[in-house]
Amino acid sequence: RYKVGVTGTDAVTRDGSGAAVKQSETIDAVTMPFAFLLLSFMVRSWRLLAIALFNMGVALLTSFGILNILTQLTNKHPLTTTASFVEVMVLGFSVDYSLFLLRRYRDECKAGRHPEIATKIMLSQAGHVVLMSSLTIICVFTGFIFLKATDLVVQGMACVVGVAMCLLVNMTNTPALLLMFPHFFSTFSQSKSCSPCCGRDQGG
Repeated sequence: RYKVGVTGTDAVTRDGSGAAVKQSETIDAVTMPFAFLLLSFMVRSWRLLAIALFNMGVALLTSFGILNILTQLTNKHPLTTTASFVEVMVLGFSVDYSLFLLRRYRDECKAGRHPEIATKIMLSQAGHVVLMSSLTIICVFTGFIFLKATDLVVQGMACVVGVAMCLLVNMTNTPALLLMFPHFFSTFSQSKSCSPCCGRDQGG
């Protein structure tokens, strides 16, 4: 049997885009459920898990939106695997940062802290870990921008944007939501929750 096909840049780009979509679907089907199970086991609160899911969605949308704008401005098109790589990285860092922040918040709530005090302790104790981790990784990927290979430059730019969005979203949305709805997020089933009338004078 003989097969007739089309070659050229357009055909390769189309096949590569299709392969990238399939890779993204596989990643979503395998890694996301496992990451959510791990996070839910550590946090043990569907309310706090909702914050993590919200942050993941916002970080992904803002990352790809900014990357789309940068691609149009610089006229440097990313590799077909860049989208899948950024998606995995954003999901991974979002889970990691949510685990640090929300687990600390839960521990402070179980200790009887007021929600506002628990949020401040969360930012002071776990926030600097998230900040330093993000800045370190951003510095590493920033070095890619100074390379001569265009593919690596685009890859590094995408990684910087993804990590930066994870940092900004988790360090702003998480405390904002916790302070907006303190009673809702500080209530845990079959466990001691934050007391809304005590702990105001307790520190870290």
